[in-house]
Amino acid sequence: MGRSFSMKVCGVVAGALGMFGAVASADTIQLVDPVTGADSGWQASFADGDMVTLVVDAVTDNAVFIQKFVDFQGPIGPSGLLPAVNIDFVQTASDANTVPTIVIVDEVLTNLQGADWGGFVWTIPDKGEAYFNVSDSAGFSTSPFGNAEFSQFADGDDNLASQLLATGGTVADGETYFPGAGAGELYIDVDLSQADVTSFVLKERPVPEPACVAILAIGMTMMRRRRNR
Repeated sequence: MGRSFSMKVCGVVAGALGMFGAVASADTIQLVDPVTGADSGWQASFADGDMVTLVVDAVTDNAVFIQKFVDFQGPIGPSGLLPAVNIDFVQTASDANTVPTIVIVDEVLTNLQGADWGGFVWTIPDKGEAYFNVSDSAGFSTSPFGNAEFSQFADGDDNLASQLLATGGTVADGETYFPGAGAGELYIDVDLSQADVTSFVLKERPVPEPACVAILAIGMTMMRRRRNR
């Protein structure tokens, strides 16, 4: 029963996608306070077709606070990785009029990928301009993943990291994951002095359950054998 259930969970996602009526959102937004109209000096964008919605809670003198909603789609690829979602943040105002911190208050991430998640990773590819603030993000909830570890630290500063990996739990196919819900926030500090226009990418990628990867690897091996016959 366990094997047949795993194979069902790791199956093709096309049928599952048809069951969800997600609405595509705009692919570029200016991060502006919805009440005061204060501009954070940041624009966020993502690939056309990515099911991403960003909501600005507030803009203060030093930070913009956002919520993020993503429907993760697409099956495990030949490399054994699930597709990631990239959000590009680009500075659109002068340094004096741009807040140096972007805060993810909470996230609503729906698994429509046809495979259970055994973990989740947040990465800022290293350009030396933006990092996760480890101490300010210490209370950020990654439940049901019980293990959360920051890594890839800035040179000489172990409070600034470019990766957060959460493991030790499961988000089943079709379920929704709520990082930050009820506890903590994820802080991104940005050094605005390094370029005329500062930009960075926030990459988020689910980590598939090992059982799903193993089943798919077996399936791919069988397909290759059939082609060779």
